[in-house]
Amino acid sequence: MIFGANSLSGPFVILALQYDISCGIVSPCDKSAGTIDNQTTYKIYGMPASLYSGKVRSYLLKQHIPFIDFGACDSLFQRHIIPAVGRMIMPVVETPNGILSQDNADIIDFFERNTRSRLPGVPESSLSASIAYLFELFGGEGLVRPKMLYRCSFDEQ
Repeated sequence: MIFGANSLSGPFVILALQYDISCGIVSPCDKSAGTIDNQTTYKIYGMPASLYSGKVRSYLLKQHIPFIDFGACDSLFQRHIIPAVGRMIMPVVETPNGILSQDNADIIDFFERNTRSRLPGVPESSLSASIAYLFELFGGEGLVRPKMLYRCSFDEQ
């Protein structure tokens, strides 16, 4: 779902996660006072271990779209995002102009329609796009239980 403009802007104290695209390292940043560049930076509200936040985060990294990752326990999420959306849900992306989008499929579709994709996420042919959406549906909804089980269990060797 996409919501209207929000008035979040200005200086923030940021506790975010820093991603190294070349080697996939995720490390917590220090709290630092600074101003978010509202002209180019998106904000993603989610959790590092969230399956669906990870899908959106991977898309943004692959497309080289700049973003700052905020946790669901962040005060901005609690004070502004939950009241605007009407419930606690992850992931939520806020655009530089304040538009909120929730649900990973809606977020990715939003970026596909409104930004120049470096690597398009959906094929151009309608047959290939239908097959891609079928795989997405099966992988994103049909395999949720096995994904949740196997992402946390490892063979003892």
